[in-house]
Amino acid sequence: MLRGMAGAAWLALAGLLPCCAAWAAQPPGAKDAMPRSVLRICVWPDYFGSTYRDPVTGRLWGLDIDMAQVLAAGLGLPAQFIDTTPDTVADDLAARRCDISMSAWANSAQRRRGMRLATPHLRSDVYAVVNRGSPVVRQWADIDRPGVVVGVVAATYFETDIAPRLRAAQVVARAFPVLRQDLQAGRIDVFLTNFSSSELLARTTGWARAIKPPAPVEMMQYAYATALDRPAWSDYVDRFVEAVREDGRLNQAAWKHGMDVMVIR
Repeated sequence: MLRGMAGAAWLALAGLLPCCAAWAAQPPGAKDAMPRSVLRICVWPDYFGSTYRDPVTGRLWGLDIDMAQVLAAGLGLPAQFIDTTPDTVADDLAARRCDISMSAWANSAQRRRGMRLATPHLRSDVYAVVNRGSPVVRQWADIDRPGVVVGVVAATYFETDIAPRLRAAQVVARAFPVLRQDLQAGRIDVFLTNFSSSELLARTTGWARAIKPPAPVEMMQYAYATALDRPAWSDYVDRFVEAVREDGRLNQAAWKHGMDVMVIR
């Protein structure tokens, strides 16, 4: 069982809370920028390891759910989680439906055009997930071949930046739950994603297998996101990330969820 699912709730990380005092006070000039009564946090609930909603219990869990609770506690505010998607998150932030998105978003040029990415806290290369019984894709070299159907999550870095590099394979872009079903049923041959989604999908199913590339493809950094027009609040989030990374608490939470290899130290 996953460490994140078997471990104690985020309160087991209560040791994180005293360190938050350094950034709990509002920074100068941020009166109109800081959340006031509740911290509204947009999360993509299909993001394994980061912000995932268990389909059975309905509970949100993951590294960035833990970090969201810590950020809210440092502000002295309750956390309110609001669902978003890769193609709506920038609009949700701009429209003030949420103060921050704490799903780990790829720090890509496409993302930076629509929202402000914080100091990156995670990184990952491109990974593949295949059906264990697939005769089509057995190794990385089998992916970009005629007749192979490659799935990527729509409106993500994998659709905008990685998929165009494939020359021979057919690419389909869909929502994560649909891709998961398609892969299991054999309607797609391989799913390209990052470490957390590939490894955790492989660990929590009996049919999926993760494939690591034999050589680096592209090491992408991942970060929290805020609206472009809230610079003081964005600076505050940067200081939060830097503090929990420097004192080792981010790594502690990442270890609990099997994501410690992704942490930028």
